[in-house]
Amino acid sequence: MLVNSFLHHLNTSDVRGILTHLKSLLTEDGHIHMLELVLPEEPSIARLLAHWDRGKFARPLEEWRSLFEGLFVPVVLNPIG
Repeated sequence: MLVNSFLHHLNTSDVRGILTHLKSLLTEDGHIHMLELVLPEEPSIARLLAHWDRGKFARPLEEWRSLFEGLFVPVVLNPIG
């Protein structure tokens, strides 16, 4: 399964609901690949651009980590920035 740049458009409750549903669809050996906007913590051009994105729910890395690890065992968590 692939979730690509979608979840930062949803509030936290909706994200948890979607992730919970996706987990229920996985086989034992299944994986979900997620690419998502990470809100930079420090003031920067990258942070400004993240805020200008149409998604209203850009989250810092630790918040994403908490959401994902609450339901899944990460195989790779590779923030790029």
